[in-house]
Amino acid sequence: MKLNIIIPSKESSNLIPCLRSLRLNQPDLNPRDIIVIDDGLNWAKIAAEPDADWLNQVNVQIGTSPFIFARNVNKGLRIARAEGNHALVLNDDAILNTYSGVKILYHHLKDNPAYGILSPAVDSAGNRNQNNHGVTGTVRPESRMLCFMAVLIRNELLSQHNVGLMDERYVDYGMDDDDYCAEALKRGWRLGVVDDVSVDHTTLVSTYRGQGKGGDFSKNMTRYIEKWGVDNWGRPRETSQFAHLFPPQ
Repeated sequence: MKLNIIIPSKESSNLIPCLRSLRLNQPDLNPRDIIVIDDGLNWAKIAAEPDADWLNQVNVQIGTSPFIFARNVNKGLRIARAEGNHALVLNDDAILNTYSGVKILYHHLKDNPAYGILSPAVDSAGNRNQNNHGVTGTVRPESRMLCFMAVLIRNELLSQHNVGLMDERYVDYGMDDDDYCAEALKRGWRLGVVDDVSVDHTTLVSTYRGQGKGGDFSKNMTRYIEKWGVDNWGRPRETSQFAHLFPPQ
């Protein structure tokens, strides 16, 4: 597979089970194709694990502080883009539950060239369309955005100017994935969900690393509105529930 898996991580207690789920369910995966963006990991704890030899083979890139999700994910996206690979962006609190799940996603992307970004079915996501709807054997379309807990991005999209990398102006929580999807849709790419692949996003504990409490996206929503002129649902001030975040008239 021409693919890199990009995992920004601070907590080894998240990274270890995340990596093990990949090793268990995709045993032919080369650990060097996994790019871990180190946001302050405890490698001594990882070295004490019985499978430390495999865990320590991943490609480690040191994250930039202060933590910005888009900026650190971009470190991995640049590597994937330079290699001509697709990129699976994966939260360290996401656990792959489906055997051969990475390969299934990969083949759905290959078989559906109009799609730029695919998400597996995720048990807990801000976009309910990413929950499992039981539609197997095909890609289920999404019209607006995909939350970036686990998304596979096509290499052709990665190579496009001003689309392939995440917008690093989103320095607080949220909206960076909305923005990336909006850029992809603007250029004619489709978004989709693959119910054949399941990801657990409830068992492990999320970390926000200075981005503010999860769910407080007002600062980044303000940035999104300033960039696009509408909120993340495409609504202008007159119909948006976030009218107070629009620039003064």
